[in-house]
Amino acid sequence: MLTPMVISGTHALDVMLFVMGPEKQPVEVVSRSISRVMTGIGTQDATFSIFTFDDGTIWSMECNWGMPTIWPASTYGVTISVVGTEGALTIDDTHADFIMAS
Repeated sequence: MLTPMVISGTHALDVMLFVMGPEKQPVEVVSRSISRVMTGIGTQDATFSIFTFDDGTIWSMECNWGMPTIWPASTYGVTISVVGTEGALTIDDTHADFIMAS
């Protein structure tokens, strides 16, 4: 099944593992997916994941295909955040700074 995590999430995962470096390894991953809008075509709307690394770094990722059609990037959204002891990084690929779409 092609899902937001399979199509977009793999690229985000690759980038973040590169940023983290080969010495840091994930020790726990918790993910949840939801299927409401895209159920009719047999795929998931969104997946939210939290990764914990062996040094205590926490990284979260969200990939979705369930944005409203009036959203600037209604085809997909990806948000990646990593928080460490020396800083934090957020990559927001939803094509929106502060938007309310209704």
